[in-house]
Amino acid sequence: ASPVRRFEYIRAQEENAPKPKPRTTADDIRGKKNAVRGRLEVFNEREQMRSSDFLAKLYEMEKGKLVVYVTTMQAVRMVHSQCEEIRKILFNIGVKIVLRDVSMDLEAMRELQERLPGATVPQAFLNGVHFGDAKRIRQLNENQELRGLLQNVERRPATVCSTCGGGAYIPCMWCQGSKKSLQNPFEQQSINKRALKCTVCNENGLIRCEACA
Repeated sequence: ASPVRRFEYIRAQEENAPKPKPRTTADDIRGKKNAVRGRLEVFNEREQMRSSDFLAKLYEMEKGKLVVYVTTMQAVRMVHSQCEEIRKILFNIGVKIVLRDVSMDLEAMRELQERLPGATVPQAFLNGVHFGDAKRIRQLNENQELRGLLQNVERRPATVCSTCGGGAYIPCMWCQGSKKSLQNPFEQQSINKRALKCTVCNENGLIRCEACA
């Protein structure tokens, strides 16, 4: 067959071939929804893995320890009074507590919400596992059961911590509480030199006391 006839044959086949169905707005929306749903599923899986790894890490770090999330902010009197009551009860028991102040440390608040979504302070964790809130600790103390449940917890020192004074936090020793680190080396020629944010301390220029951890 001549090239002309072959070309005409191919062209006729293409013309007689079924035309693809044109995409509609509904198809585009459905495709975008499926794409978003797929990305959300991947994101949720990653978040669940990160959360499980985070909780497993806390569980290993807090073996033999009693961690208590409190607040020193007195704006809500009832919450603050409950925190102070729990601290006094545990102090009288004679156990060493690791304080996490959610009013001074945003990371402590994130930890608590990761462990108990929607929970409010005070909350206690023993060996990395939720031990109870103010009501439960108060009941255990009144029933004289609290001391026995905490018998394996490290005993508190006879004197108050000389580093933080019992507050569990101290000013950052790297930036001295200024929350600023080294000057930005890329702006040495700039008139308005800015400092990089300190990566050691929290949003208030504080770090956790290592002696009380």
